[in-house]
Parts: sequence; structure tokens; C-alpha cells
Amino acid sequence: MEMKLKPKIEELKRALENFDDSMKIDLNLFPDIVKDSVESGQIQKFEFSCELLWKTIKAFLYEIEGLDIN
Repeated sequence: MEMKLKPKIEELKRALENFDDSMKIDLNLFPDIVKDSVESGQIQKFEFSCELLWKTIKAFLYEIEGLDIN
């Protein structure tokens, strides 16, 4: 695996694990104000994971397949 791809895969793995952990939180245990904040954090973790996935795919396509995707 190329130098830039491996760290991106590791970062993506950590982000997905973090998102997965956040989705295991039982929101019914919290008052509405806290529940809203936790849900917002979950959405942010999802968006961050999607962005990292796209960057990892782009790095893979460039380093392994030689395709420069913009």
C-alpha cells in the first residue's frame, strides 16, 4: 500500500469506529436538550466519516489505479 493511502485507511477506520460507538448511545436516557446535542454529534460524525471515505477512495484511485478524480 502506498504511503498516503495507508494512513487514510487507518484514519477512516478510527472515524467509522467512533461513529459506530456514538450510534450505540441510548438517547432515551437523556433529557431532550441533551438528546438534541448527542444527535447533532452523531450527524457530524456521520458527515466526517463520509468525507473521509471519499478522500480515501480518491487516494486509492490515484495511487493504485492512477486516476486523478476531482
